[in-house]
Amino acid sequence: MKVLHVFNWAGVPSLLIKGLRQKGHEADLIVRQASRYNFPYEKVVNLSARDFLFYILKLSQEYDILHIHGLNYLKQFNVDVFALKTFRTNFVLHLHGTELRQNYDKLTVKLALEVPISVLVSTPDLLHYYPKARWLPNPIDPIFRPLENPKRCGNALYFRHWYEPEKENLVKKMCREMNLELTIPGKPVPYGEMPHFLNQFEVFFDRFTIPTLSKTALEALACGCKVISWKGLITNAEEIIKNHSLSVVTEKLLKIYRETLR
Repeated sequence: MKVLHVFNWAGVPSLLIKGLRQKGHEADLIVRQASRYNFPYEKVVNLSARDFLFYILKLSQEYDILHIHGLNYLKQFNVDVFALKTFRTNFVLHLHGTELRQNYDKLTVKLALEVPISVLVSTPDLLHYYPKARWLPNPIDPIFRPLENPKRCGNALYFRHWYEPEKENLVKKMCREMNLELTIPGKPVPYGEMPHFLNQFEVFFDRFTIPTLSKTALEALACGCKVISWKGLITNAEEIIKNHSLSVVTEKLLKIYRETLR
């Protein structure tokens, strides 16, 4: 099978490329701009939104499946979805969060999602906004695993989130009560450094206003961190890690692709 992924939300497409290639499939990832996190497998094409659309329309004819991530370009009217579907029978649209949570009730988004295509969402809460979609769990890269580091005890980590600025003070209060030394990074951590970085902490504080685990929280669990989420301390880490393993998620994706091709 030959698959073309377009755009790289949170590095999830990079992992899907890795999983597909490991299972013997040909998969490529095209983006307009390189990620600031240095995600792997990206081929950067510096084109305007309009020219990029035409580029993808032409390039995708060489692939069995076109897998678009997000309503990203020319999204004021989402003409990309209609144009791509016109020329592509085997077309998958994958939504990753904000563009659906904040825009699900807009007419342009509703019309775009009415186009007969396969729609995937990256977290289960998004099914509330579009029940016809299918949930494909965010995969965990096997590079995230526990490393021996006794100095991690007593250290906590939290990343600021633009959609919940008020929660930083809550995290600081919780750290004082739990006698934890808190780190809040001020700049992005390159993806390749994340496994070692996460292994420096005993506790990871995830987001609180969105009722699903973030991709970083999944990676923190895989690195052996205790994760505190919107519903408190995660107690079923082993089950979550298994369900989100790259191999399991890739098999689910391949099943969706096969159904799309039929």
